[in-house]
Amino acid sequence: MLDIAVAFRLWLGRKVFGFLGPKCIRISLNRIVKGPTLPAEAAALLFVAENTNIRVPKVYHTYDRKDGFYIEMEYIRGQTVEEMWATISVEEKDCIIKDLAACVNQLRQLEPKVLGIGSSDMGQTKDLRLSFQPFGPFKNIEDFHAFVRKNLPLETCKEVFSGEVFLCHSSKYSIRMSHSDICLRNLIIDWQGRLAIIDWEFAGWRPEYWEYTKSFYAITNTPDFYELIRKHFVNYDAELKAERHLWRVFDQPWASD
Repeated sequence: MLDIAVAFRLWLGRKVFGFLGPKCIRISLNRIVKGPTLPAEAAALLFVAENTNIRVPKVYHTYDRKDGFYIEMEYIRGQTVEEMWATISVEEKDCIIKDLAACVNQLRQLEPKVLGIGSSDMGQTKDLRLSFQPFGPFKNIEDFHAFVRKNLPLETCKEVFSGEVFLCHSSKYSIRMSHSDICLRNLIIDWQGRLAIIDWEFAGWRPEYWEYTKSFYAITNTPDFYELIRKHFVNYDAELKAERHLWRVFDQPWASD
């Protein structure tokens, strides 16, 4: 009966509001349903809401349906930063990314209950930079890096990839909580003028450089955004060089699984 009720609400939402994206349907003035997605996304939203003051969508219900996992969450009313970026001042842009960096710093202060690379609750995680399918968790960064380079032995990295990849994958890093998909479309200025961060599907525990390098992954024609990321974020430019080399080698990583 519950599954039928959810299906009806989704059908009605599509009729009244249409789609918000490939996975999101608005079902009322203040709520959306996202799915199918990983349970890890709901776990990340709850974890961040409980342990930080970052503005994220409130989770109301979750549904484990036959066709996958769905999250009923708050629809944050406002405007995406992507929509307003071309019309706002340099000072306003700087203020937004400074606020974003403060949010990222809050994430970086969180401590995992169990060390490793995975979702916020150390289950399977997802990131289209690496795979179309869920992956992990990994017990340490070394195992994660092996997955990133398709299990190529570290000692052959210089020959096959580059010195930057070898240096990055042989270095020691802390594990930090990461949104893993920082981009203008995932930032909203709500009706109260507060920055909100949405789309936590890729969130989880990652090497400390991951948030910075991933913010350069979805290349858009907004060079000033990347300049402000460099200005306000902790910089990992050597790791970014390594990642960019791997992006070129594995330009469709999920096709190489």
